[in-house]
Amino acid sequence: MKRLKLILVLFLALALTLSVSVIPAAAAGSATATTLRLAKATGSVTVKNSSGKSQSVKTDMRLYNGYTVATAASSAAYISLDGTKAVKLDASSKGSVKKAGSKLEVCLDSGNLFFNVTVPLASNESMNIRTSTMVTGIRGSYGWVTNTEVGLMHGHVTLTCINPVTGATRVTELYSGERVYYGPDADVAGDPNLKEIGFIKAAITNEDVPAFVVEEMLNDESLRIPVITDVPSVDVPKLLEDYDSIKAAEEAKNAEKEAELAEKRAEQDRIHSNDRSDYLFPEEDVEPHEEESPHTQDSYTVTFPTVRGMQFSSSDPTSDIAPGTEFHFNIAPSSGYALYEEYLEVAANDESVSLSYDGSDGFIASIIVDRNTSITASGAVYQADTFDDAISAFQDGDAYAELIEPDTTTPGATIAQGKTLIVSAETDIGDALTNNGTIIIKSYLGIS
Repeated sequence: MKRLKLILVLFLALALTLSVSVIPAAAAGSATATTLRLAKATGSVTVKNSSGKSQSVKTDMRLYNGYTVATAASSAAYISLDGTKAVKLDASSKGSVKKAGSKLEVCLDSGNLFFNVTVPLASNESMNIRTSTMVTGIRGSYGWVTNTEVGLMHGHVTLTCINPVTGATRVTELYSGERVYYGPDADVAGDPNLKEIGFIKAAITNEDVPAFVVEEMLNDESLRIPVITDVPSVDVPKLLEDYDSIKAAEEAKNAEKEAELAEKRAEQDRIHSNDRSDYLFPEEDVEPHEEESPHTQDSYTVTFPTVRGMQFSSSDPTSDIAPGTEFHFNIAPSSGYALYEEYLEVAANDESVSLSYDGSDGFIASIIVDRNTSITASGAVYQADTFDDAISAFQDGDAYAELIEPDTTTPGATIAQGKTLIVSAETDIGDALTNNGTIIIKSYLGIS
């Protein structure tokens, strides 16, 4: 009987071993790219939903499409991808999350970001990190991102560089120990294709690695080994040894920038107030002269443009806006159009305009009004039922068109130079398509 029990135990153990061994490798070692969570928050971290409403910050909270995460000074936010390491927002940084199926995107609005995707994504999944000048496709790699630079300590990424002035793009491959930054430098060897739009590719040295990246290497020994092995231009022991001095130098530099910004803000506050405490009066027997206040008029007028594809509405009467008032207005798509935040650009006399999604198809904008203000806006997307309609929209002056129904192109159809076609349906673009502009694929694209 004991021998029979022993045989049964061995048989069950063998069966369990076999059942584990036949799990497909792809299923055992790839992320599903479905869920982003706030894995950890240190210091002061805020989270807002797509409507701009603040959320209670808690460990492992799920981040949905349109959520924003912001960190204060001496703070950090760690974001996980399906339970594995993914992204760390550095101090004084802000990022947002976009999700469409298995396609994820983290947009860095300001500050610094460290990425470390420890599990390679499956072939049908993607995770991008986007800034105003670069889009980085992440697959099992680690490095850092700022608004003007991407550094790859280990791995391989596909990087799209976007000139912030002209909008021209170039795509390049980045490998272990390489970085790309905006700002031409004739003395640095790199990809000539990138130099055409003002970007440089170069090898990473110790002087290039930010303190927040060195800190991660100090805390995680597994990050050091691949750099020691594959990146000869970086002296890892020396880098770790110099961490305190690197951090101190960066903090001093950041403090200097903050002091400059504070001085500019103080100057603006002084100009836009009635406080003339710095006014030097003449001799006592001379009657003092009062300077004219910059806010002598009772109200300002805000002028809205006529923009193809957009409708503007105001929550305040435009004839009665007191100086310094925060003015709100709505932007909604005209019939046949759509608005996407990534294409929508709004400005007002060089003043900062903030945008937030209103939960439907439009956006809420706000600005501090301190003078007669003219609003400018662009970025409406024409929603075309057929490819030919989309091409016609380009010819009529639209910058973008979205194809929203399946269709087959007409032979000879052309996307004009500088135009963008957003394909968001199961669309067969055909062999005859001539693309001089840009195609953005938002879902399945068939090519015959």
